[in-house]
Amino acid sequence: MTNLKEQKQELMEILNGEVHEEHLRLIDFLIKSDDDLSSFHRNYFKIEAGNLTQAIHQFRINKRNASNMTEEQFMHLFATNKQQALEKLLQQPINHIELEALRKANISLSDLYTKTVNHPEYTLLPLLKSWDLLDKESKEPETIEEKLMI
Repeated sequence: MTNLKEQKQELMEILNGEVHEEHLRLIDFLIKSDDDLSSFHRNYFKIEAGNLTQAIHQFRINKRNASNMTEEQFMHLFATNKQQALEKLLQQPINHIELEALRKANISLSDLYTKTVNHPEYTLLPLLKSWDLLDKESKEPETIEEKLMI
């Protein structure tokens, strides 16, 4: 029987050339155990064989939804290790470019947590780029003009 590292390597070889390098890094990050590998093969890889990018994204979303990280846990971990907190919350590898983009966005951690929970389909950079649009999506009309446009 092969070990997890060897099985992940085999999967990466199959996916190489079929998906973008970013997706290879994502699946490498997401698969941390034999159960993860088995779940990906059984529930995503075989079902979405025609669209491997979609399979990887759906696997990330489901792991994100299953993580059950509370806002308090996120805040506590963020205070000690920003990268690890973001990776655990978003279920994606985080690099220095993403950390810098978050710093420049100047948003509260509470808002980041809420948006991530409400929009698990977004990874960090697309979430930041769509931030204002997502606000408008859930925002109640404030003026009579806004109310009339509904």
